[in-house]
Amino acid sequence: MPTSTSTVTVETNASAEEVIAALCDVRGWGSWLPHSPVYRGTSGAVPRAAAVGDTYADHTVVGAVHGEVTRIEAGRLIEFRQANRARTLSFVIRYEAASAGSVTRVSRTGQITTRGLLAWGHPLVVAATRWENRRTLRALRDKLDAGTH
Repeated sequence: MPTSTSTVTVETNASAEEVIAALCDVRGWGSWLPHSPVYRGTSGAVPRAAAVGDTYADHTVVGAVHGEVTRIEAGRLIEFRQANRARTLSFVIRYEAASAGSVTRVSRTGQITTRGLLAWGHPLVVAATRWENRRTLRALRDKLDAGTH
């Protein structure tokens, strides 16, 4: 059962509160996060301002990954846990935002665990996830810095 963790960081001109508010708007992710070869959209009944316990599904190249909001600290962090139905792929994703003057540093830390046959492809899953982490943070930064927040 291999597990890997990686962190990607960007800086934005938006406040930490604006960053976390944008991430809490799970239904609105499609307005700033385009589809990719890995990510094909998000669905679910999460309200515009997510709360701990809300669920959703990310649609990926390997099928649906079901997620739950597990922690929110307004203006500071939001955390999600995700897994596919077979539990051969699971993630813990944490976004943290910290303002320093006019700049906010946003970090996305992802912990990836693979089991069963996916464990053999763990390095490929990790590489694809790291690429997606960087893409997601760049898209979030671009959305916030464009003033559409």
